[in-house]
Amino acid sequence: MSFKYKVGDLIEAAKSGEINVFGHGCNCFCTMGSGIAPLIKEAFPKMYAADLKTEKGDKTKLGTCTMAFLNDGSLAGFNLYSQYGYNRRKQGLRDLDYNALYDSMVEMKKLLQSYTDGPMDTYRIGFPKIGAGLAGGDWNVIEAMIKSIFFDCDVTVYVLKEWEIPGYYPPDDGALTSEQIAAIREMTKCGLSTGGTGLSWLN
Repeated sequence: MSFKYKVGDLIEAAKSGEINVFGHGCNCFCTMGSGIAPLIKEAFPKMYAADLKTEKGDKTKLGTCTMAFLNDGSLAGFNLYSQYGYNRRKQGLRDLDYNALYDSMVEMKKLLQSYTDGPMDTYRIGFPKIGAGLAGGDWNVIEAMIKSIFFDCDVTVYVLKEWEIPGYYPPDDGALTSEQIAAIREMTKCGLSTGGTGLSWLN
């Protein structure tokens, strides 16, 4: 298994063939309207079409996924139903449902297994920092989930800035920018730089 971070664009990686599978988090209301979702909707309309085939507001979608074959079948995209709605964040609460994210990734893995007779490391899987942005999840927990489920796959987590990579420390050759300071404070607040994981999402 290979698990790594890369500063880059997940969508461009999917278009170029750098990865041949990707997944992202969705709510259960068929919106794809925030975070990376609208960019995926624009770049890969079949992803949104797959989402629209499900019932809007159906809570039973939690922990499941929909998928679409893209780029003439050379790419598979997964909508992972990892949160019910998207309004809890307005109250300072977490929208992400850890169990739903875990179950949806397990379902994604099962589907990938059904499409190959060979080793799973033939899949080059890309994720954003799924569930740890607007959805409010703890990336330490989410990273542990990904590693436990996709242990036999080649996984890359794409970030837009180097300081989004866990364990990153700014160089000592100059003052921190306000952007870096804000990011490090946010990571600390969310427990993203503390290390350690465990399987606490099952509790």
